[in-house]
Amino acid sequence: MKQTLQKLWKLLKTDKWVHYGILLVLGILLSISILDMQLSNTHDAFIHLQRINGDYKMIGQGQFPPMIIDNYCNGDGYNMNVFYSPLVTYIPLLIKLFTSTGILALKIFAMICIILSGFTMYQWIYAVTKKRGIALLAGIIYLLMPYKMEDYYIRYAIGEFAAFIFMPLVFLGLHNLLYESRKKHYYIAIGAIGLLLCHNITTLYTAIFAFIYLICHIRKLQDNNVLKVIGINVIWIVLCTAFYIVPMLETKSEAEYGIFNDSLMSTNNEYLAEHALDPIQFFVDIEEATDSVSFKIGIPTLLLTISSIYCFRKVDKRYRKTYGILLIFALISLWMATKWFPWQYVPVILCKLQYAWRMVGFFIFFITPVCAINAYILIQNLLRKESIKSIAYILVVLAFLIGIIPFYQRAYINANTPNVYRQPDEEYEKSLKNELSHFSTNREYLPLQALEHQSDYMLKREDKIYVLEGQATIQDENKHSLTMEANLEKVEKQTILEFPFIFYPGYEVTLETNGSEQKLETVCSEYGYVSVQIPEDIEQAKIHITYQGTVLTKISYILSFTAFVFFIIYILYARRRDKE
Repeated sequence: MKQTLQKLWKLLKTDKWVHYGILLVLGILLSISILDMQLSNTHDAFIHLQRINGDYKMIGQGQFPPMIIDNYCNGDGYNMNVFYSPLVTYIPLLIKLFTSTGILALKIFAMICIILSGFTMYQWIYAVTKKRGIALLAGIIYLLMPYKMEDYYIRYAIGEFAAFIFMPLVFLGLHNLLYESRKKHYYIAIGAIGLLLCHNITTLYTAIFAFIYLICHIRKLQDNNVLKVIGINVIWIVLCTAFYIVPMLETKSEAEYGIFNDSLMSTNNEYLAEHALDPIQFFVDIEEATDSVSFKIGIPTLLLTISSIYCFRKVDKRYRKTYGILLIFALISLWMATKWFPWQYVPVILCKLQYAWRMVGFFIFFITPVCAINAYILIQNLLRKESIKSIAYILVVLAFLIGIIPFYQRAYINANTPNVYRQPDEEYEKSLKNELSHFSTNREYLPLQALEHQSDYMLKREDKIYVLEGQATIQDENKHSLTMEANLEKVEKQTILEFPFIFYPGYEVTLETNGSEQKLETVCSEYGYVSVQIPEDIEQAKIHITYQGTVLTKISYILSFTAFVFFIIYILYARRRDKE
């Protein structure tokens, strides 16, 4: 019996499939209550619900890629995809095909993200340490970090919690490039592609940390093969994400949108400095200062971080440098989350962070491997009997589990308390099928001109063509979804017409006169709507507008699809060659 238990314990400590099973079960236990929670009580879930239901509707109408949702913003059409990373929309959208509601699809997606984040952390730390016990600890600790509970249960920050899957993959690829055979360097591209398609802000800061990580290995960068591999990965990243990057840059070049306005989006030095955390918030909640979000790092994390003073010299020399870099990155991230960091003086690009407390997410990412390694060192060096060591590992896990109970309980209560200010999830989802006011969604993807007139012009605008300058008689107007046509009479040259569609590139306007057709250039009007200028005097004509999407967008989708196919072939070939 004793020998059987010893074999089982050995299997528990060394078998990777058993470890994946443990992480899977823990991930399910942590996420199963998400199925019962009310997403309407979270901060951001309603935006993501709008996106996937809107896209589902537009695909049903034959629009692909789904960009503009026709019934949003008073029926004037709203583009919710061109500026927001698409992976966190398309995967829930795919899940929705097999579920009853968009709400359930979002919940299942969150559960998948929780579980996969544990897997990728495990994979990275095993590659670094070559010790499955440390890797398992790292995977478990990563799952149990309090900030991640806040992301799921309070904020429902879908882009950020999806990014937690891909951050370990970036550093897994970098480790393989710098310390191993370079045969699995493609994880750099996989991780970076995933990040770009999940969360722009996390991508930006991960890229900065990855760049510093490379600089810390400057000698290895003198190897031309290393630089060549980095270049190959950059090419894969650019090609595979072209379908997202190209339309976004094209749209940005056509008009000014709220998302790029630093003052409007609070992406400036003053806002970050003012709303950074008081360091006491890592230990005590100040709810009125955090909009119900807790930033406590937890006692187990704190104690294991402090133990680095003792553990550093005992870390295996093979990965001591990586350990030291991650510890420094973690402490810098924690510092950056606070008012002690000089946010007033950093470059504007870093202010895209918007909220300094987002750096707590980077802290938990970098400190997780440090905590796992420290726990392993303390147990191996301070305890002698194997049975006592085994109990100690279990106690470490229990300490993290106990540590998240207040967060889990508070988040669970928050998620299940009726919200008098919002509709129940089911009613809210039904309302998305109707015409929604622009005040019922986020508005940062509107042109600045529309935002300036959101409380007057947008609110009162009728669903018809306006003559902004010049003279024209407009009759027989017929609008359906993102298409409209009308008859024009006695139109003066250089008359400016404005259509009841918010301006985004991809609208095509055709003017029919005397049996001939000509396409008119669309521009953003002074109110943020699609407008055209009539080039000549016209007695009678017919005008037609429809959303077709831009040629560049369509090319970028074809390019990315082709790149994805070849990238998968490239990975399969590399893995086969590695096995041989």
